[in-house]
Amino acid sequence: MSPEQASGEMAVDGRSDLYSLGCVVYEMLTGEPPFTGPTTHATIARRLQGPPVPVRQLRPKVPAAVAAAVEKALAIEPSQRYATVKDFAQALAAPARRDRLSLSRSARRIAGIAGPLALVAVVLLATQLPRRRMAGAVLNPKRVAVTALSNETGDSTLSPLGLMVASWITDRLSRSGQVAVVTSATVVPAQRDAHLAGGGLDDPDRLRALALETQAGTLVSGSCYRGGNGMVEFHMEITDANSGRLLRAIGPVVSGGEPARTADGLSRSIVAAINTLVAQPRTPGT
Repeated sequence: MSPEQASGEMAVDGRSDLYSLGCVVYEMLTGEPPFTGPTTHATIARRLQGPPVPVRQLRPKVPAAVAAAVEKALAIEPSQRYATVKDFAQALAAPARRDRLSLSRSARRIAGIAGPLALVAVVLLATQLPRRRMAGAVLNPKRVAVTALSNETGDSTLSPLGLMVASWITDRLSRSGQVAVVTSATVVPAQRDAHLAGGGLDDPDRLRALALETQAGTLVSGSCYRGGNGMVEFHMEITDANSGRLLRAIGPVVSGGEPARTADGLSRSIVAAINTLVAQPRTPGT
C-alpha cells in the first residue's frame, strides 16, 4: 500500500500502483520487504517516515542503476516517482542494454536480472495491481464481507467458533438477496493477507487493508469473550469501510450453551441491521 493510500487520500493514481510494484521488485532483489513492523499499523507508519534501507546496502552486487530505479519507485511523494510503469521498466532494463563484455562473470549475472525485472513489472501491472486502483474509489456499500470473529476468551479450543459464526452470518446474508456477500472462502485468505487472521478490525489501517482485499464497502466483524458463569459473549460491529465509521454495534449476545442457536439468532440480527442500513443512502467519506 502506497503512503497516499495508507493516509486515506482519495486522489490516488497509477503512481500508487508503481509504488506497490516497487515494493515487489525490492523484495525480489533483497530477499526482504522494504518496510516491516510488529503490526500492520507499525509497518504503515514506518512507510510514511522515510525511504527503506538502500538496496545495495543489503545486496551490494545489484547494479547501481537498478537499485536507483527501485528506490525512485519507492519515493514517498508520488511526484518523485516515475510517471509511468513503462518508464520504470525501461530504467530497470537499462543495464541489460549496455555492453556487458567488459563485466566480470558475476557482474554479468547480476546485470542480467534487469531485463527479467522489467518483464515482471509489466506482468504484475497487468495481473495483480489493477485492483489497487480501487483504493481511490468508493467501495460499494451493498457488498458485504463478514470476518471471522476474534477469539478473546483465552481458550484456544473456541477459535473455530469465530469462523463458524462468520460462515453462518455469511450464509444468511447471501440468502437475504438484499446485498452481495463476499464468500468465506475469499474473506479468510484476505484476512490472512491483511494480517488479520488472529484479530479484529481494531484500527483504520486494518479495516482499509481488508476492504481493499475484498472490495467490500460494508464490513461485519466481531469478537467473543468469556462472560459470567463461563458463558461466551459475542460482540459484533458493522462498519462503513469507506469512512471507517461504525454503523451499528450488536451485543453482547450471550451463548446459553448452544452455539448453533446463538449463531442463528446473531445472524438474524445482523441481517436485519444490514438490510436497514443498505436502504439508507450513505454520503461517501461520512
